Amino acid sequence: AQLGNFNKISGAVNYDINDVCDDEFQVPVHNQRIDLLNENNEIIGTTYSNEDGNYNITIPSGPGLISVKIADTSEPFEPSCFPSQSTTFFTSDSLLSINNVDFALR
Repeated sequence: AQLGNFNKISGAVNYDINDVCDDEFQVPVHNQRIDLLNENNEIIGTTYSNEDGNYNITIPSGPGLISVKIADTSEPFEPSCFPSQSTTFFTSDSLLSINNVDFALR
């Protein structure tokens, strides 16, 4: 069990079959690496999407600029539709759960 206060970022990684984001033609991508970066763009954590394409990362609470970035993908996949990186600022007293930080590959 984790002790202390934590923020959480979660989302999904999908393969976009028809280049139309956020529709029923999305296939989950499992085992895709997602990196957590600090304000200096240094990797401070890593997770992988599960069999349903979902992921979540817990971050110790405290101030800071945190980015979630889809790691480099193997060809022929590349990020599409959504940005390849999402950035959130956490304040010292925040205990947040940021959901739907989604990525699509094509």
